[in-house]
Amino acid sequence: WTSRQEMESLAANAVTLALCASNNAEVDPNSREAKLAGLTLAEQQQHAEQLRCRMLSLIDAYCVIAEQVIHGGDINPHPVNNVDQWLQPQDVLLEKDAEQCLRAEDQLVWCTDSLMDCVHASQRLGLYSAELASKMYDTIGQLHDSVQKCEMVRTQRSPGPFVVHVRTLLFL
Repeated sequence: WTSRQEMESLAANAVTLALCASNNAEVDPNSREAKLAGLTLAEQQQHAEQLRCRMLSLIDAYCVIAEQVIHGGDINPHPVNNVDQWLQPQDVLLEKDAEQCLRAEDQLVWCTDSLMDCVHASQRLGLYSAELASKMYDTIGQLHDSVQKCEMVRTQRSPGPFVVHVRTLLFL
């Protein structure tokens, strides 16, 4: 039951994040960063659109990676739910991000970091207020928490005495 609630939370948070990214597309022409960079309003809007597209592709990739992590890499669905081919993160990411994702030691951590980087860049451009950016950071953290709570632990490197101690407590 708890895992089901966490999966629902994961989906709801992914949708919330996507809605925040999609619905906040107006740049602040008076943003400090834009003035320092000497960007015109058209350049700011173009950069904002690139950030929005990147953010949405990262959210898609996060969902794909989360599914792989939760399944432990062995995705064998019920025949009714089977599809011809399961997506890979690289299928939904922009080219530069796809290359970085492939090289990442932990794709979930890489994607979480990239999402936070996107929020930061968008805030600096004036797309997000500090309050909205804070909420988005929190939502990304909740996404990661939900995945960690649902992840199946297949192996755990625990010291022998700890295992014996826990086993003894369970027998009591």
